[in-house]
Formats: sequence, C-alpha cells, structure tokens
Amino acid sequence: MSDTTTRSTDSTLPAELPALPLRNTVVLPLTIQPLAVDRPHSIEAVNRALTGDRMILLALQRGDAAQPGEEDLRRVGTVGVIRQMAKGQAGLQVLVEGLARVRVTGYMTGDNHLRASITPAPEPVDPSLELEAYMRRLRELTERALSLATGIPSDLRPLLESIEEPLRLCYVLASMLDMKAEDKQLLLEEDDLLVKVRAVTQSLSREVELLALKGKIESEAQQEMSDQQRQYYLRQQLKKIREELGETEGEEVQDLRQRVEEAKLPEHVASAVGREIDRLERMPPASPDYQMIRTYLDWVLEVPWSVTTEDRLDPVAAQQVLDEDHYDLAKVKERIVEYLAVRKLKGDLKGPILCFVGPPGVGKTSLGQSIARAMNRKFVRISLGGVRDEAEIRGHRRTYIGSMPGRIIQALKQAGSANPVFMLDEIDKLAAGFQGDPAAALLEVLDPAQNNTFRDHYLEVPFDLSRVLFITTANQLGPVHPALQDRMEVITLGGYTEGEKVHIARQYLIPRQVQEHGLAEGSVEITEPALRRIITGYTREAGVRNLERQIGTVARKIAARIAGVLPEQERSPEGTTARPNTTASPMSEAVGRIEARVANQTPSSAAPQATIVASSAEVRSTDAENTVSPSLPQHWTVDADDIPGYLGPPRIRSETAFRTSRPGVATGLAWTEAGGDVLFVEATLVPGGSGQLVLTGQLGDVMQESARAALSHVRASATGLGIPTDFLRKHDIHVHVPAGAIPKDGPSAGVTMATAIVSAATNISVRDDVAMTGEITLSGLVLPVGGIREKALAAKRHGIKTLIMPDHNRQDLDELPAEARDEMTFVPVGTLEEVLKVAMPAPARGQESGARSAPKASEGRNQVPRTKR
Repeated sequence: MSDTTTRSTDSTLPAELPALPLRNTVVLPLTIQPLAVDRPHSIEAVNRALTGDRMILLALQRGDAAQPGEEDLRRVGTVGVIRQMAKGQAGLQVLVEGLARVRVTGYMTGDNHLRASITPAPEPVDPSLELEAYMRRLRELTERALSLATGIPSDLRPLLESIEEPLRLCYVLASMLDMKAEDKQLLLEEDDLLVKVRAVTQSLSREVELLALKGKIESEAQQEMSDQQRQYYLRQQLKKIREELGETEGEEVQDLRQRVEEAKLPEHVASAVGREIDRLERMPPASPDYQMIRTYLDWVLEVPWSVTTEDRLDPVAAQQVLDEDHYDLAKVKERIVEYLAVRKLKGDLKGPILCFVGPPGVGKTSLGQSIARAMNRKFVRISLGGVRDEAEIRGHRRTYIGSMPGRIIQALKQAGSANPVFMLDEIDKLAAGFQGDPAAALLEVLDPAQNNTFRDHYLEVPFDLSRVLFITTANQLGPVHPALQDRMEVITLGGYTEGEKVHIARQYLIPRQVQEHGLAEGSVEITEPALRRIITGYTREAGVRNLERQIGTVARKIAARIAGVLPEQERSPEGTTARPNTTASPMSEAVGRIEARVANQTPSSAAPQATIVASSAEVRSTDAENTVSPSLPQHWTVDADDIPGYLGPPRIRSETAFRTSRPGVATGLAWTEAGGDVLFVEATLVPGGSGQLVLTGQLGDVMQESARAALSHVRASATGLGIPTDFLRKHDIHVHVPAGAIPKDGPSAGVTMATAIVSAATNISVRDDVAMTGEITLSGLVLPVGGIREKALAAKRHGIKTLIMPDHNRQDLDELPAEARDEMTFVPVGTLEEVLKVAMPAPARGQESGARSAPKASEGRNQVPRTKR
C-alpha cells in the first residue's frame, strides 16, 4: 500500500477564466499578495472577474510585451480569488489569494482581455522520513530568520508555527523570501514536494546567512558609533579641563588637522599623519616625545607632496633661454631641448638623470640654473663634497635626538615644489665612512625605476622623486661609483679656447661684474687685446672662473677710483688736490693712461666728442668723502697696456721654449681635474753608470712602468736611432718630471719619456713648438689615450703649434673647437719613429734629411695625414 496522497483541488473550478499576465511576479497557491494592474487588457480581465465569481488565472509572462499573446505566457499558473480592489490614478490595486495550481490548455482573446482554458494540477504529498527531516530543518531556519529579522509583525510567528502542512508552509515561506520570479515559477511547476521543500530550504538558509551578516555589520557600526560618541564626550571633557588649566594644546591639534586637510596629502601620507596626530592628542605636553612628534608633523606638512610647477614645453623658447645664459655647450642644450620635445608629445615622461663632467669653471652649476629657467621650474642645489654619512642622503631615524630628514627632502622643502631641477654638485667628492656609503644611498635616488617610492628614514613614508630632473656634476668620473655611472647620462663639458673665453667675457662676465660693482651699464669697456692679455698672462685654467675674478678686480679698482678712494700719498695736505708724485702706484699710472670718453654727449654740442686723459690729479672730493668727482669720465676703456696697472705684472709665462732649449727635455700633455696642462719630462745621462734607470718627480706605478718600457725600446732600437750600442749601458739614465710635490700617474707620457731619453742620448734638443701624448709599448707602438680635447686646448694655451698624438685618436679631433683645429697642426702617429721624425731633426738620428713639415689640420677632416715612414 502506498503512502503517497494527493492534495485535492477545488472541484468547482470553472473550465475557463479571465487571465491576468504578471511581469516578474508569481502568485503561489495558499498565499495572499497585492498586485498593481495598469494595462488596459489586464484591467478588463479584473473587471470581468469581479462581475462573476471573482476568480482569475494568474500566469507569469515571458518578456515585457505590452500585449502578450499565447506564446508569451506560461502553461502553469495559479487560480486566485480577488479579495479586495481599489482604483488609483495609474490603474487598479488588487489583493488576490492563491487557491490552487492549474495547467493551461489554451489562451483566447476576446472582449479586450485574455481568457484561459484550465485543468486542475493536483500536487502529490509524500510523507517520507527525508521530507520530515527537511521540514524540521525548515522550521529551525524559520525560527532563526524570525529572530534575526527586524520589523517582523507580531502575528507572523504564531501564523507560521500554526502551519502543519508541508506544501502550505513551503508556499508561504517562498512568497516571503527574496526569490527570483523564475525560481518561484519553477517551484510552482515542480510536482515533487520534496524537491520544492529542498529548494525553499536552500533559499531560506541563504537568507539566514545574509540576515546574520547584516546584523553583524549593524552591530559593528553601532559599536563604532558608540565609541565615537564616547570619544567625543571625553574630548569635550578634556577640552573643558584644559581650558580651566589654561592649556591650549587642543587648539594646536585642531590646527594640525586643518593643515592636513589643506595640504592635500597622498592617502598613505595622510593616514600616517593622522595616526601621529592622534598620538599627540593623547600625549601630555611635558612628555619627551611630544615635541619630537610635533617637529615630525611640521616636516611632513611642509614637504611639497603635490605642489608642482607647470613646465614650459616650448623647445624653441627653451633653446633661446639657454643661448642667452651660456655660450656654446651645444650637446647639453640639444639634450634638454630633446627632453622637452618628448615631454610635449608624451606628458608622463620621467625626468632624465644627467651628469655634467668637466673641469672647474666651465659652467656646470650655472647651466643647471639656466635649465631650470628654460623649463620654468624651481632650482635647488646641494653639495656632496665631503659627505661621508649615508644618513645625509636618507635622513636619520626619529629614535635619535636631533634627527631630521636627509638633504634630498630638505632641498625639496626649500624648493617648495615636487618637480624642481635638482643639482647634486661634486658627486665625485663623496667619501665612504664608518657611518655608511652615501654613494650607495644615492643609487635609489638616481634610479628612475625606484625613485618613485623613495623612503626617507625620518619621514618613513614614500615620496615620488620621478618628477624631479636630477643633474649631477663632477670634475672626473673615476671616483664615481660604477653603479652610479650606470644610472646617469654622462655629458662631458670640455675647456674653452682663448677665443671662446673672449666671447664669454664680453657677453657675460664683464656685464655681470660691472653690475655687481655698482657701475653704470656700458660704462666699462675692456678691449679684446686686454682680455687676451688677462687670459694668457694672469689665468691658466680650462674654465673662466679666474678670468671673471680678474675682470672683477679691474671693475673694483675703477669703482674705487670713481668713489674717490685713493692712496693717502696721492692726496694733497688739504685733502682737495693730489700731489704730483713720481712714485705713483701702478693702478694710478694705468688709470692715467685710460682713454675716458664722456658718455651721453648731446648732438648739439659745438665741440667734438672730448677724449679725456684721466690722471690721479683729477680726482676731487669736494663735498663729502663719498662724493664722485665731476671731472672723472663716465666711460672707461681698458686696453692691453693698462692691465699691469690693474693686476700687477703677469703671473704666467710660457716656459715651453725655455725648458726645451736644451737636449733631454720634451713637452708632454696631461689631463687633470682642472682640464689639460703641459707636462715637461727631463732626461739626463750620468757617465760611469751601469745603465740603471732613476725616476723622480713623485711618479705613480703606471708612469714608472711607462718609463721602463720607453727605455727598453730605446735600448733595443739604439742603432736605428743613431745611438751607440753600448752608450746607454755605460750611463745611468735619470728621468725627472718637474713639480715634484704633485703626484703624477698615467700611461700617456710614454712617448714623451722615450723622446726625452733619445734627445739626451743624441744631445739634440726637441722642437720647442711641439708637444706630444701617447702610450708607448716595448715594440715602439703608440697606443691611444684619453683627454685629447683637454690636452689640445692646453697645448694651444701654451703656444704649442704642433701636437703629436696616437693615430687611433683621430676621431677625437672632431670634438675640438674650430679655432683650435685651424690654428694648430695635429700629427697622428703609430710608432715612436714617426714621433721622432716630427719632434727632432733627422740628422741627429743619422737620417738622410730633416723632418718634414706637417700639413695643417684643415686638410682632410681637419687632421694631419700620417707622416711617411
């Protein structure tokens, strides 16, 4: 006998009923649900039902068609009875009660509404153990849901507890759950009660979980709100207590919070600052950490986290600014213009890391200022010379007394911008100490892949340095850490020629010194011969720093003359007229020779423009000590003959001809941090010796090895060089490089040492207008060396007309200024024999004819063809 029973449906159900299509709504049997009816055909169906037995078919509609047809309606629906109806502005509001599930055999359209033919669809009930187990679980979940839900009517719990039929409870719970219309329709169409109960149980279980999570969130929010209210209450009490005690740290904290809001800090920075302000608020002012936190907050709030300047992305305008500030330096200007052009096309380009390498005084630092002006950025500079502690870069941790951020953050605060032009000066002067290596700390700063999260030890929050344009300067690359060199784009700035220095002086240095010494613009003119005399007789440098200093001396003496500041012996006893004095100072004699032209002459003047010869007797001080004499000229012209009167006798004179006027002396070339320089090598042979080599002049290991290699080659080639075979064995050879207090090293003096030894052995002098550079090998080959540009400029400064250089350095001549290439002769050589053909007369070495004159550098790529062997 089967335990299965079937729930009977109402046998009085009509065979045909008005049909009400429902959108996104399913009315289940044994449930009551309100409906809004607004479509005309639906309103007509309701009206037809109300005129009869109030029964109507409730069927789910597929889609959103305004006039659904038979194919748009489901074939299983619910017969409902209209319990209430009310008319509204948009349609009808009806309350229906589901009676039974039915199947639709067909839909018909008539009298402006849908009708349906229906047959009963009985729902079997299987009272199995599994069904009983699901029902118990369903009732537990119902109780749990009622306990978690809020706003439940008081009569709902007794109503649900009174339902004993599984099918009725299943339908009632499904109507109350937030189930999709499609899921409810599947529940209605399902014939197996156990499947229905299982589906409702799963939906109710999910709803219970959501209610539990919602309750937890609301509880936490309520707890947080309670904590905030409690903190607010306590803060108000604390505020009143502090007001009674006359303390004002509450206002200080409030001011800090306001500054945080105004600073527009990044989210991670604002979070860290907020925590520190909370600590400060809870801390008594007498606490040792109070002032430390207060100082930290001031630093963080003063750093320009989001303050930037707008770049001037006009390459043409930037080129014009760079040309206004600096002469030549084409490579640097080209690189900056290229960067701006790319930035104009791609806005988020990271700033390059440039490294300017060159001797002092060539304009590395001032070039950084000019780049900042061209890009419309702030400029900030820090000097790294002598820095030994890595904390100077990254800052000190806050645990130390007196700690502060590193120089990077300090400089950014000083600039007030997050994208300045940042110059790290003298990066080659960094020194490692026991506190750490600052060069290693700079690796993060100068790495474009890392510096967007640079973390200062003091701030302890990342700062984005990728927007900064870093420029470093160095006199030489050797001491710079190799990893740092790899991160930088090296641009070499060479020394200036004499003509370039004259141009720079007239365009930049003289106007600046005139202005700095309070003289009128255009009131001082230093002629070109005078400038060349200052350059050759009073300065010896690759740059123009000393040249500007000497021009400043001239301007200062003219200013003193105008102001009436003269030596005491040049004044008369009454202080109004200077006495004639045969022992006048050189400065007075120079000024007495200056042609002073009166400026601002009017065209209507009858007399031609006067030329006034200013002497010491023309200076007057009639009104007061600082009164300028009206008899002094308004325009001062300084010629070459006046320079000794201003600067004294020349301090520098060419020693090349003097030192090379005897055998055994050769002129070499050296590279230094200050540019190129001449290097004299002296060799002498001491009779009665055994062929030993003596080296003096504080030579380094490499230079000593070059001397040994040069001597070995000369001995091996003595016959071909016109030297008796046993001559060098019976004499000791002493090689000396003057300026013994200065350490010297490098391989480039090899050919110079070999030439000096040959000159001493043959007793023939080396040409005094020839200098040379190159490394020598045992087989007499001349190998390439570095610093050709600087060495060539040094040779030109010292009056050298011919420069012997390695053949493999031909390409370096392209870097020379046109002035140097045109005025000098360059002889590329491959062997020592070729060097001697140019540097020493051929008959001295037993050759057939004299040395051939080398062609000018302007022939063939501005270089001299190699001399025939």
